[in-house]
Amino acid sequence: MNNDILGTLTNSVDSQLENMFKAVNQEGKGAIVFINQDMESMNLLSRLSELKELQKEGVYKAPKIEMDAKDFGIGAQILHDLDISKLRLLTNSQQSKRVGIVGYGLEIVEYVSY
Repeated sequence: MNNDILGTLTNSVDSQLENMFKAVNQEGKGAIVFINQDMESMNLLSRLSELKELQKEGVYKAPKIEMDAKDFGIGAQILHDLDISKLRLLTNSQQSKRVGIVGYGLEIVEYVSY
């Protein structure tokens, strides 16, 4: 999910949030960790240009924001503080290997689409 103005304007954020919470509620337990990505205005300007090009092709979704190592580390620390070590990772994107997650004491045992 793109947690910025472009994502809010071009995605159905409410339904994505609803689907996440519904999945956790059905499981009966879980944690949802939101990481606010710090972006500079130049990044926003370049993403606006990219969005304009995508719209020429008929695509009306905001360009993806890549998560950096700092974001990943903060999320891992939050999960560690919650005493969570084995994860069923709830995701709406393609499954990619999370190299280095073991170094945080975490193990992804399953990817769950929502």
